[in-house]
Amino acid sequence: MGQSAFSSNKYREIVIDGSVDVEVYNRSGGLVAAIIDDTPQRVTSLITEMDEAGEKIVYLPATDNYSIKLTATGDGLMTYSLYEHSDDKVNKLLIYYDVPITNGQIFDCSAPAFSDEELNKYRSILNTEYQLSTNGAILEQRMELSGEEACDC
Repeated sequence: MGQSAFSSNKYREIVIDGSVDVEVYNRSGGLVAAIIDDTPQRVTSLITEMDEAGEKIVYLPATDNYSIKLTATGDGLMTYSLYEHSDDKVNKLLIYYDVPITNGQIFDCSAPAFSDEELNKYRSILNTEYQLSTNGAILEQRMELSGEEACDC
């Protein structure tokens, strides 16, 4: 996977601000990326990092399905953002602002693969659906931008 999976120039950037551990699994259920105790783990060639503001960042190729497990490590608020990149532009931006979290609470996120049609489109708005849920309840998206609106953020 790794570099070659990004060759389509389409990928997802997931940014999480809050007290959570992050685990990313591929379609087979194998752990492929993690950030535990605010420390990126070297699991595969997928890139995970912490920025200077303490946000957790994971980069996922558009060519595979991923599930993301977020486990709260404290009480407070979390902001979960997903940037859908295509040909060096942001095509879609989803942000869940100030989601209340309690220690031990688990959130599940989906990042499905782009369709073949979407992988071959040039900077067009994609129809990939994403979800963030906890305890089986899907959270309503706080903000979703696409096209030029997403590029301006």
